[in-house]
Amino acid sequence: MKYKLTLLNLLVAACLALGLYSFLGAGNVKGLMRTAFLFLAFIFFVTDLVFRLALPHANLKKLWLLQLAFVIFVAVLMLIISKI
Repeated sequence: MKYKLTLLNLLVAACLALGLYSFLGAGNVKGLMRTAFLFLAFIFFVTDLVFRLALPHANLKKLWLLQLAFVIFVAVLMLIISKI
């Protein structure tokens, strides 16, 4: 199987790095936010798998665009929900 580097893969790596950084005590993150990074990494990982299984023949550019649209959509929803 050919490995494809996608946006959600990069986000998983970033969330795992931040989560481990905060668990080691080097960060100024406390409480529930420590586990939130790891949970978010898990959600991104599962979402990446869903995109790959739903679009098995999509080229890499189309996959990047769809995943970017998904990330922007989720970010906008988070901002709307935080304002309520």
